[in-house]
Amino acid sequence: MGRYNDKFTLNPGDLELIEQALESQVTMRLTPGAEQEAEMDIVHRIRRLLGKLHNQKIFYSHANPGSCPLG
Repeated sequence: MGRYNDKFTLNPGDLELIEQALESQVTMRLTPGAEQEAEMDIVHRIRRLLGKLHNQKIFYSHANPGSCPLG
């Protein structure tokens, strides 16, 4: 049986596309008429994953002060 790859080579554009796709899934699953209990569990899992992706981003680094965004 295979192992999981623990090193990924994704660029910021790739991550943005993944985040957009996950947000789209959340929106789709929250539409009226969806089976709420099962869908809410998946929505919570997707939201936790989006949070993990967000927490991996580097917005400012004390080690590299010149990398502070200007906006």
